[in-house]
Amino acid sequence: MPRAINLIVIHCSASPNGKQLAKNGQTAATTIDVWHSTRGFHRQLKPLSARLTPR
Repeated sequence: MPRAINLIVIHCSASPNGKQLAKNGQTAATTIDVWHSTRGFHRQLKPLSARLTPR
């Protein structure tokens, strides 16, 4: 039986269309991680699937 979808999260970098985020040997994900840490956000190390368990 397929699992029901209870939550969809859309996360956007809000960068201009066509602007490449990867630079200086970093991936786009690494660049966004730097933006987040600069703003005080901290990465959750636990996988998303483990955090979405039903209560």
